[in-house]
Amino acid sequence: MVSGDIYVLAPKNDHLLPELLPFLCVSERFFQHAVGTSAGSLSPRTNWSSLSNFEFALPPLEQQRRIAEILWAVDEVEQRNVVLIASIAAAREAWLEDALITGDAVYQTRIDNLGQIITGTTPKTSEARYYEPAECLFVSPADISGSRYVTATEKRISRDGLDTGRPIPRDAVMVVCIGSTIGKVAMASERCLTNQQINSVVCKPEQNPLVVFYSLCRQQKLFRQASSCTAVPILNKSNFSALSIPIPENGVQDNVAARLLEFEQAEVYAKEAVLSSKNLNATLLNEVMR
Repeated sequence: MVSGDIYVLAPKNDHLLPELLPFLCVSERFFQHAVGTSAGSLSPRTNWSSLSNFEFALPPLEQQRRIAEILWAVDEVEQRNVVLIASIAAAREAWLEDALITGDAVYQTRIDNLGQIITGTTPKTSEARYYEPAECLFVSPADISGSRYVTATEKRISRDGLDTGRPIPRDAVMVVCIGSTIGKVAMASERCLTNQQINSVVCKPEQNPLVVFYSLCRQQKLFRQASSCTAVPILNKSNFSALSIPIPENGVQDNVAARLLEFEQAEVYAKEAVLSSKNLNATLLNEVMR
């Protein structure tokens, strides 16, 4: 049983191999045809009459069978790597629980013991020279989206704008401390400025920024609990600085960081493999449908 918004497709006769049909339906040409024949502003949709006019090259059955075997083999590799990514994430989380929370080498410390705490500022918008030329990153909570490093921002500022605020160096750990996204964490990829919704930790030399990043990532619940109970929750600099979190001892932090990088690299390889599989299937489909 499916809703009325879904079309169920099946081969009409023996001219099209059933194993090939799913790949035809996810091809770029089929997608573009569906979008191109859709109508409606709020909820655009195509209809069967328009969709059924889609034309594509159809090889002989024996060629279809070989093509389908290749496409399904590539798809299987992709799915295995998707599972691998999930397994890497689960393994990392299990290891992090010991390395950063419950391990023998973990102790509690205030956040301001990890480094200098810097609250961001916004250059005066009335001063054009603070924003042009747009040379430097200006980080807001919307720019923190899951990647460890922030490498691009919606707004940029000039070097004059950077110097008029409180810039942070590369590898400073940024934490969102105002609004609905309190607790989002990222690292600065270069010397940059953040807005006032972000508190940054510029780590002391004896503190490994990568370890501090992962430690703070696991404190989202703590940050929310410590924020003010107002319409717009706020965790100010003083309260943020005084929060106590678990952190590995200095002597083991470099080993912890090295292991974290191994997890990250394994995840990168698996994601690249997934992307390669998708690209290979797309290329094969394009060739089939010429």
